[in-house]
Amino acid sequence: EMEDLDSSDICLPITDINLVLSWKCDNTCWIHKHDVVTLKNRSGYLNTGSVLDVRRKEDLYSEYKFSSSLLPRTIFCHDFKGGYLEDRFCTGSSNIDTYRFFNWAAIDLFIYFSHKLVTIPPQGWLNAGHIHGVPVLGTLITEWDEGETIWRSILTDIEKVNLFSQKLAQICAHYKFDGYLLNVENVIPKDYVPRLLQFVELLKAHLNLYCARQTWLIWYDSVTIDGSLEWQNKLCPLNKPFFDVCDGIFLNYVWKPADLQESLREAGTRRHDVFVGVDVWGRNCYQDGGFNVDKALTVLRTLNMSVAIFAPAWTFETLPDGEEFLTRETSFWRRLSSYLHLHGPAHLPFFTNFCQGISFNKTTGLPLFNLGMQQSQPTLLGCSTDLTAADSCVSLYLQDGLEYNGACLKISACHAMHSALFHRVFVCDFSSSEDMVSTLLITLAVKSMESDPASTFRMYFVLEDRISIQGNQSVSMKKRPKGYRASKNFGNLMVNGSLVDFTAEKQTLQTKIKVFPDEIGVVSSSSWCHIKFLVELNPGAVLTEILLLPASKGSVLWGQLSVERSTISVNQQA
Repeated sequence: EMEDLDSSDICLPITDINLVLSWKCDNTCWIHKHDVVTLKNRSGYLNTGSVLDVRRKEDLYSEYKFSSSLLPRTIFCHDFKGGYLEDRFCTGSSNIDTYRFFNWAAIDLFIYFSHKLVTIPPQGWLNAGHIHGVPVLGTLITEWDEGETIWRSILTDIEKVNLFSQKLAQICAHYKFDGYLLNVENVIPKDYVPRLLQFVELLKAHLNLYCARQTWLIWYDSVTIDGSLEWQNKLCPLNKPFFDVCDGIFLNYVWKPADLQESLREAGTRRHDVFVGVDVWGRNCYQDGGFNVDKALTVLRTLNMSVAIFAPAWTFETLPDGEEFLTRETSFWRRLSSYLHLHGPAHLPFFTNFCQGISFNKTTGLPLFNLGMQQSQPTLLGCSTDLTAADSCVSLYLQDGLEYNGACLKISACHAMHSALFHRVFVCDFSSSEDMVSTLLITLAVKSMESDPASTFRMYFVLEDRISIQGNQSVSMKKRPKGYRASKNFGNLMVNGSLVDFTAEKQTLQTKIKVFPDEIGVVSSSSWCHIKFLVELNPGAVLTEILLLPASKGSVLWGQLSVERSTISVNQQA
């Protein structure tokens, strides 16, 4: 059925080995009409997820940030009903009843998985991942008797081995994805195993050659060095030769805690390149998956090991009648939060309208699902609709929006027990020049709800001083000695007051929004208002977090947030 659709707007896999071997770039595929976003920079340090998004004022500077090289990684392996559903349409689908992912800050690699021979990630997933700085990988999979036949035809001829690896690398470069998961789930004749190893080496070399950027090649724990199809559930001598010639191994899910110790011994200094598989469907998996995935992560993170979470779209596929997807998705990821490490944006200019890939046409009211429209998502591990949740005051709101997408953030009054807590909207890494003062212009589009015309909120920016440390501990952040207030060492912030007047309850109020320490801004329900901040960063200073403290009542909408460098000095606006 899919093959009958216009290929210029549809993302499809390659299902036949001969089509791979004869592949060449042409002008009819979707990449020529629908470009892929370049992989954006993200923060080189990681925030510990255990802090989550809600903190007390005295805790704002209590967490250390770690270099990404020091911490284990997280793979999200997306296996959803065979793949290539509504997400295959570059122009979007009217069916919005499908899975979407938005907790990108918590993962390091995304794999689009299907049981087709060569899985090319759809454009929407590529753009959503790349906007958040997450590499998006495809899959090469062969299975059972058909898979054995394919490899026999390839491995008998060294020229075919070279051609196959070349074509796969060229496909990766052409469609702008970031590498492959290699899943050989079939027997390989023992005499051909050396050539299979050679193929893996060649593919890695060809990816480097044709893509001319960092790529990932991950081996799945399946066929062994003697050609048997025997899942080891650990890194061991039977699969380590494949691990040695690529970027990592994705272990099968049926491991026991004792297997992890052997994996660590075999991995040596590459322990973070061992991604321990956890199947959310719980098929013979440790602690049975589902909402018990956190129990598996408890074991893995205690050993400082990376994880590959398989099929998290389980949250959507098993959604009970009457339960909202956002609530269920939030609950799943919040259970994992203590074991995740959070990245944030590090590219300027930075812009988001908070769209998750779902919108409603303002004129016709018709829905549209298009992951290619997804914008940078908050660092919050979900937008809970549960009013008892600590972060329930921040949610996705689809009924209004500054742009065509109709999506924005709704900042609601906190639950009483959380009224004095700060909510992390973004962790980020927006730096000053190393040798001179620089200025950031931050623009926030805000609007109050018609039912709450005089709503207020407090917004805070966390400025810190970066310290480079020799050795492996390459990045740390210095605690502010006096807790929360800004000091001359870390920069100054003021509001561009001439541009921000708000109408509320028939009165014209000049904004009182400031960052330090407790000024409140009043916003209007009549129209979107753009609040502009100038943040002066002294040499070595970094804007590391954007926080808010919601009011005790009322609701405010955030339609856009942007950060860019400015040539205007704060002193010019004083």
